Amino acid sequence: TTLAGWICAPLILVFGIYVVLHATVTPGGGFQGGAIAASGLALGFVAGGYHAWRRLARSPVLAAMEAAGALLFIGSGLAVMAVGGAFMENRLPLGKAGDILSGGIMVTENLGVGLAVCAAFLMLFLEFLEETRTRKPAEEPDPDGEGAS
Repeated sequence: TTLAGWICAPLILVFGIYVVLHATVTPGGGFQGGAIAASGLALGFVAGGYHAWRRLARSPVLAAMEAAGALLFIGSGLAVMAVGGAFMENRLPLGKAGDILSGGIMVTENLGVGLAVCAAFLMLFLEFLEETRTRKPAEEPDPDGEGAS
């Protein structure tokens, strides 16, 4: 099952990125693509085991990823306001209908949402993993200070 996880994880991640990037021409979007990408990354981390997950997934890194996604989303709207437009008004060329870049500002908005959602789901997975992990008594001090004796 570990081999299957290592094979499927990058495929799921690429599909999540595809859903984010093609949101203006196909069903999907930043939220859906971000959730799919997070599922692919989580599958890869599960296939590698808990210790690999903890080495790679650090809360500050995931928080920075989420903040970067939110900043990209909000920055898209603020950049338009800086040039005299309304918040989130499209000022980018729409391109040819059906092309990946035909959505104007929606492309950057979807990228921001996808990044923020992916990071948020990974943080949730990290917290769930920490809460459900069985620890040996020597690994964890007793929070109450009481011994078993």
